[in-house]
Amino acid sequence: MTLLKIILPFAICGSLSATSRIAGTVTGADGSVITSGVVTATMISAASAMRVPLLLAGPRLARLSGSASFAFDSLPDGVYRFCASETRSWLDSCDWGGLGLTVSVPSAASKLGLSIVVARAAIIEVTISDPSQKLLARSAGGVAAHVTIGVLHDGRFFEQARLSASDATSRTYNIAIPFDRTLFLHVTSALLQLKDSSGAALPRVGAKLSISVPFSRSTVSPLGIPHLKIPLTTA
Repeated sequence: MTLLKIILPFAICGSLSATSRIAGTVTGADGSVITSGVVTATMISAASAMRVPLLLAGPRLARLSGSASFAFDSLPDGVYRFCASETRSWLDSCDWGGLGLTVSVPSAASKLGLSIVVARAAIIEVTISDPSQKLLARSAGGVAAHVTIGVLHDGRFFEQARLSASDATSRTYNIAIPFDRTLFLHVTSALLQLKDSSGAALPRVGAKLSISVPFSRSTVSPLGIPHLKIPLTTA
């Protein structure tokens, strides 16, 4: 199964008591207050809670407030998987080895307080310079040139880079990965030839670029600023 998406397992603080209202906060591992992003609550099979969860219903979504808090009201009975996501500077708490926070919600309840702690992300920025505007061109069959960029992690999940900026002559993609982890950035452009910073042509299918960012660089760039920039060019 391939999932597209954006560090670690998070901690739970406080005691759990029966309730149909789930509330809590999301903070960074360094104590930062996370004021943007979302928390999802997805009903899962209790038997699958400790592995890749079997989803029983689509996720409910709560946005973080300025106080880093979130709340879900009137959740039906069931077992839920909670995930916190803030793609600009922090890793998704259910990615990169984290199975998520599993909580059983009874029908009669009082308050349940959760504290989700997320880890800083290393931000990779990939910019494709396209002076000849080949990204806008179409083949004779009318198919537009398309580039897929992302990393494979945990052996089965493909994390796809998101388009963060574009104009007539360039496109910029961002992806968040853990620090101190060597990964391959996969680049596929079946209808388009790309070159790396040295001018060498990349394979149109199956191109892999080794990437890694040491944690020592986590304090070098402000939140949201890329830690590693990779320039590519259309041939």
